[in-house]
Amino acid sequence: MSWPEVELGDIALILRNGASIKQSEHAGGTPITRIETIANWEVNPAKCGYADVTENEYPNHLLETGDILISHINSTKHLGKCAIYEGNPGKLIHGMNLLSLRVNTDISYPKYIYNVMCSTEFRRQIPKITKNSVNQSSFTVTNFKQLKIPLPPLEEQKRIAAILDKADTLRRKREKAIALLDDLLRSVFLDMFGDPVTNPKSLKKVRIEEVVSVKTGGTPNRNKPEYYQGNIPWVKTTEVNGKTITETLECLSEQGMSNSNCVLFPKQSIVLAMYGQGKTRGRVGVLGIEATTNQACAVLLPGKNISQDFLYEYLRLSYNQIRDLGRGGNQPNLNLSLVKNFKVFLPTENEQKEFVRRVKGILKQKSKYERFIGESNNLFSSLAQRAFRGELTTQKEAA
Repeated sequence: MSWPEVELGDIALILRNGASIKQSEHAGGTPITRIETIANWEVNPAKCGYADVTENEYPNHLLETGDILISHINSTKHLGKCAIYEGNPGKLIHGMNLLSLRVNTDISYPKYIYNVMCSTEFRRQIPKITKNSVNQSSFTVTNFKQLKIPLPPLEEQKRIAAILDKADTLRRKREKAIALLDDLLRSVFLDMFGDPVTNPKSLKKVRIEEVVSVKTGGTPNRNKPEYYQGNIPWVKTTEVNGKTITETLECLSEQGMSNSNCVLFPKQSIVLAMYGQGKTRGRVGVLGIEATTNQACAVLLPGKNISQDFLYEYLRLSYNQIRDLGRGGNQPNLNLSLVKNFKVFLPTENEQKEFVRRVKGILKQKSKYERFIGESNNLFSSLAQRAFRGELTTQKEAA
């Protein structure tokens, strides 16, 4: 069985931008949405804006429970992210730079539509409607309305949403656990070696290129759709966010690989974002899978003289220092030369071993949670795909 597909416009009662209201840092009144309001795929009340206005002044732009907010003007990384409004804060005005989707509840269930829009399968449609410019990317309401979603009967939508909610809750708990472990890793590093910027222990420094090989990737011809219809993970800077990378929004074909500068990099390679919008430049991630990257990423391959665990933590703590190396106009960029010449501590082999020994338990626990998250992501993706194809026919998958 497969569910019929419909365009988003077919199930939308309202799909529009918000009210143009100039917000102020010291204002009060009723909260107003802004780009930052969507945080971690949720509505974050602490990230709302204010303009000394009340809901009575904008009655037609008050959000209702079940309304879905979508980022349509943002950096590429955040474009298409969404969140469902579930009544917190109690009153919320829909402001500019986020779309609001109110679905026809006679034929569609808001939480199901939200889950579809969070799925990798749906988000792979976003680049096709995206218009990129120097400072931001965007898509239009008209084009967004034309994106397709699978639409089962209403009661089936509710059942699918309940199953996916359970899987997503488990995934989020594990992500929070990893964040706590990262904080603990940082504390151990600072205790042993001190701040990388101030170098209070006067440790020896070497250029990165002296201890590891630094490579980059490429971007196959975008006019060749077949180059992007494979299963080779392709990392972009928008996916470099201080975590282990286990999946990518886009994948390349063998043909795309062979007709570009792309190289397949091994697991444990460190990926550093050389340029990108917002906070992207200077961020690092580590490959948990074999993958290739675009040319905006520098890839630090595992070396013999320095621990990848140590180097990764060092670069994470040097984020601001690395960003400051960027050069060039409105969007300062890094380049391979700057990355290769960036200096890092080179502790003795024994000191590195001691660091790894001290964090071994943390790393083991982190690896376990990352594996769990990978399994949770796979479970969620599998459940979503099966649900959207009409193959989730029993309640057992919720267990």
